[in-house]
Amino acid sequence: MASTTHLGLVAHTAILHALVRQGWVVLEPVGEQPDYDLVVEKSGEFLKVQCKMGRLRHGSVRFNLYTMTGQGRRTYSDRVDLYGVFCPELQSVYLVPQSAVSNNEGVLRVDSPKNNQVQGIRWAKDFCIWEASCRKNHIEVD
Repeated sequence: MASTTHLGLVAHTAILHALVRQGWVVLEPVGEQPDYDLVVEKSGEFLKVQCKMGRLRHGSVRFNLYTMTGQGRRTYSDRVDLYGVFCPELQSVYLVPQSAVSNNEGVLRVDSPKNNQVQGIRWAKDFCIWEASCRKNHIEVD
């Protein structure tokens, strides 16, 4: 099994690749930066991106919105603007605004719910910036 450091590097690399392929200007901090992994520039505005590995579970891409430190769990809350999420099972990358998720876990729905719920669902396709199957997605982040 790969270490969390290796998994983080895999996610970071996939997200960076997807952003660059979509034409984003991407900056990387030098040195240890606990609050974000990348900075993207859009129309003169700089947005902080935290890279996360997502996992396909029960029809949804799920990803943690925290990191573990010596003092325990620490959320990113207002310290980042976007979460970049790589899901290896789908070979997809998602760009999710901080305002679209809670403080503990992000959930992006891939499959329709069995109870046919339609309201309040965050569909993965609405946040997708890269899919290996089509390689042509692009979203705008407000």
